[in-house]
Amino acid sequence: MRALRFHQFGEPASVLHTETVPDPIARSKGVVVKILAASVNASDVRNIQGTLPWTTTLPRTPGRDFAGIVVQGPTEYLSKEVWGTGDLGLIQDGSHTDYLVIPEAAVAEKPNTLSFEDAATVGVAYITAWLSLLDAGHLVSGDVLAVTGANGAVGTAAIQLAKWRGATVIGIIRRESTRQAVLRAGADYVLNMSQQDMHDAILAITGGKGSTMAFDTVGGELFEPCLNLLSRKGRLIAITMSGPRRVCFNMVNFFRRELHLIGVDSFYLNTTACSAILSQLQPCFEAGILRPLSIARCYPIEQALEAYHEVQQGGLDGKVVLTMHQSTRVTQSL
Repeated sequence: MRALRFHQFGEPASVLHTETVPDPIARSKGVVVKILAASVNASDVRNIQGTLPWTTTLPRTPGRDFAGIVVQGPTEYLSKEVWGTGDLGLIQDGSHTDYLVIPEAAVAEKPNTLSFEDAATVGVAYITAWLSLLDAGHLVSGDVLAVTGANGAVGTAAIQLAKWRGATVIGIIRRESTRQAVLRAGADYVLNMSQQDMHDAILAITGGKGSTMAFDTVGGELFEPCLNLLSRKGRLIAITMSGPRRVCFNMVNFFRRELHLIGVDSFYLNTTACSAILSQLQPCFEAGILRPLSIARCYPIEQALEAYHEVQQGGLDGKVVLTMHQSTRVTQSL
């Protein structure tokens, strides 16, 4: 079978190659999935570059998200259309290949309303948003959520999850061209931080109280401004860092307002844990309550280096998806 492989860390254009490797075999309590589509995430690029907080063992096949069909394993799983994500490509070979072995416990049926390509956009973004807002942040109906990077994959997923749970959502963007996409995702308000003062605008929206939660998907220079957006006892969820790893903020303001700072890391969640969350999301996608992310480009695996280049360059409004075998796409994304 074909698999993308890297034997050393570096830029994908230099170290990532398509190789022929042995077909996998379903062993005890495992199944083989024929991969039909798999997203290329920014974390896949960083994994190959060796710039994640830890380094994977080499050689390695990258890829975290996938959608496909079970072709080997116990009879009750055969021909099931599945989707998944997790620590693939990190501590075990990932999804940028023709076939993938996962545990039986990680089998999650994909929504029957989604194509394989659309289903492949969901994993990392929605799992990260779920862990951040629902598991860590305990978001409830009536919360006011401010989301930085609202036009990004995780930001878009966060908006939809928050609206599903009854929150008011304020999307924060840098480029005016992304406003309509954030509104389509469900945001109640959209603030362009290049044109407006975030703090003043959110105080105006909330009657001077501030947001009860801020979800910072950008990090770096936005860390302290996000703290300042919060109402008393507000929660800031941090998932990433851009630029220097150290940040500064007013500690007196922090404890006097009884603010909460919560860090979330989705990298340590394995395929089985992620499948449990995806199974809870499945009926929401089938009912149209949640939607997959938009797809900017689809590339066959033969053009994987072009796909990785697109993700590495950034600036796309949507996901980049690899296709391994022919699939019929049903467009239901944002």
